[in-house]
Formats: sequence, C-alpha cells, structure tokens
Amino acid sequence: MPEDIQLLRMLLIADRAPSTVNHYLATFAGFLGWCEINGYCRPGLSEACNRFAMQGQEPDPLTRDEFQLLVEKGCLHPQDSAAITLAVYTGLRPGELCALAVEDIDLESGQINITRAITAKGTFKIPKTGRPRSVLLMPPAVEACRALMVLVADHPARSIEVFQNRHESRKEKVTPLLSPSTQARKKIINFWYVPTAWNTKWAAIQKRSGIRPRRPYQTRHTYACWCLTARGNLAFIAKQMGHKDFTMLVEVYAKWMDDESPTELANIWNSINKTK
Repeated sequence: MPEDIQLLRMLLIADRAPSTVNHYLATFAGFLGWCEINGYCRPGLSEACNRFAMQGQEPDPLTRDEFQLLVEKGCLHPQDSAAITLAVYTGLRPGELCALAVEDIDLESGQINITRAITAKGTFKIPKTGRPRSVLLMPPAVEACRALMVLVADHPARSIEVFQNRHESRKEKVTPLLSPSTQARKKIINFWYVPTAWNTKWAAIQKRSGIRPRRPYQTRHTYACWCLTARGNLAFIAKQMGHKDFTMLVEVYAKWMDDESPTELANIWNSINKTK
C-alpha cells in the first residue's frame, strides 16, 4: 500500500543522508514501475516513492589565515602539513588524495596524474568522473609532493587492484604517498589512508588549530574559490578539478565569481583599448 512506502521513507531518512535515501527510492520506484507494467502490483505505487528535497550547501572555503593555522599549529607531523597543502593547492577529492602514489607524481613537468580513488572500505576505484586527469601543480603543491616523497622514500611498492566497474579491474604496483605507516607506532597498520581515517585526522588537526570545523571536502572548495577570486580561467579550473565543463563552477561558485563584478566592466574596456 502507499502508506507502507511512506513508512519506508521515514525509516530510511531517520539515519541516512537525503542523497542516499533518494538513490534507494529511485531504485525501488524503478522496480515497482516494472511490477506495475507487468501486473504484479497495483498501479501508482511507484509514484508514492517521493524523493526528499535536497538543500545544497554553499562552499565554505578556508581563508589564508585559517590555512596557515592548520599547517603551522594544527599539524604535528610534516606529512600532515604537506598533505593539507597538497589538498588545498590541487583541489583533489579526499578519496583521490588518499589514493595517491609516488608513481603518480612528475616533478619535472610539475603535475600529478589522477587515475584512482580509494573508498571508505579500502578498495580502489577509478575517479568519480570515470576518466583519469592530469593536475598541474602550483609551487606550494610541488614542494608538498617533494616533502611527501622524501617521507616514503624507503617504503616498498604495494600491489593493489583498481576496480573500473563491477566486472573489470586492473592490477598496479605502486608506493603510497600518504601512508599511516609513516607516523604509526603500531606494527600492524593499513598502508593507505581511507577517507574515514583522513576525516578523523582532519578533525583533530582543526581542533588543535582552533579554526571553525569543516568537512575535509572543503579543501577542494578552497582551491576552486581561491582560483576564481584570483580571476583564473574557468575552463582551466574546471579541467584541473575534473569537471566535464565549467557549468558546475558557475552554479556552485557564483558568489566567488561575482567578487570582482564592480570592476569587471572597467577591466574589459581597458583590455579592448589595448588591442586598438
């Protein structure tokens, strides 16, 4: 009955994120729609799987002062300060950051190749967009990579399996760039950070630094906002972050793009005059 589906919606939303519940409801609605077409259940049940409204959260980027507090006051180990610097100056997703390997870094050309991400369960998968990408590095990110590579210089390469979909995977032998074993006192420990473990470390670093708490994903927003307020090219920033185009930048970061709007017309006019 429709009331059973309403009860299901209430039970699901009690301890799950709206995005997760909506995914479940969409899947269930598709199943019920198939049942209705084939006469296995009463018509209209799929329509009772109403999705929950999603309230988008605005980016909450770090300020320059907060970033300095994080790396200087909050971090107790060089690996942590280098990792946060790398995250802020590349815009990598937490799962991509944790899955980085020494072999992904090309210091001569100043870039990182993003070919995998790691899940909360410790399994490796391809990046969110399904495509690898290269991220060009600003000077602070280059120095952060160099520092991280020194810390794991004597670490052996590890064999991993990267799942491309449910049925296909590839084998790799790579050296973890961010490894819990670098700081660990225990003998038995994971060789790779998973996003949940990085969340815990990030929370402790923020607490020591004294800044307002944020999710680790805000380092990605920080990169985008800093680039936009510096009047970076939209297409370039979108490519760096792994977006198909700059549509999402416009939708999500419009507030930061408008910061320069009062002087934008004057800048355009000055540029036009220079071309005469």
